[in-house]
Amino acid sequence: REEHAEALEWLNSSTPADTSFYLIRVSAIRIENSPAARQCSIEVSPGEIIKETGETRRVLAERHYLRKQFWTELLQLAEEKTDLFSNISARFDHWIGIGGGKAGLAFNFTLFKDHGCGELYIDKGKGHEDLNKKRFDELFSNKKEIEKIFGGPIEWQRLDNRRACRIKIPDITDGGLSQKDKWPILQTKMIDAMMRFHKAVQPYIEKLTE
Repeated sequence: REEHAEALEWLNSSTPADTSFYLIRVSAIRIENSPAARQCSIEVSPGEIIKETGETRRVLAERHYLRKQFWTELLQLAEEKTDLFSNISARFDHWIGIGGGKAGLAFNFTLFKDHGCGELYIDKGKGHEDLNKKRFDELFSNKKEIEKIFGGPIEWQRLDNRRACRIKIPDITDGGLSQKDKWPILQTKMIDAMMRFHKAVQPYIEKLTE
């Protein structure tokens, strides 16, 4: 519940640098007639706000509360268009996301000072580097079909020097965190882009061999 998130956010902002708190939401997901599978999403995690002091901490706190307000408004707008994001909550981080239907896959909204965007983040964790790259390559083999459904080019970031991979919606530059008067336009475009992106990618996620 909201009070649980607020409590952990307070703990992250008030405890020493070597202490961090996470809040995990566990839910079940089923595709067609398959057995129900566990889906975990991080609701609260340590961010820039933690372990900072003095003026720097105050500035970061203001930024985080702006982010939470942005995400609150975005999710309210999304409710009018889709139920994709109905099980997530606004928070202080620069991203919020939903599971992609398989462990290690997440559809994330991301927000920065001057733009917003979305992505499919591929990372099953330590020891799964090969699987991450394999999944990316399988999805990339359907690049033409995915981009046709999406309605335009997508950024395919295999990130060979990193464990994870990313498939990214091009940056939406109609404002950002620092341009509050443009939030409604940016939020609407981010939601619409993510809906098209999810529709384009999800069927191919379901076909992944692992």
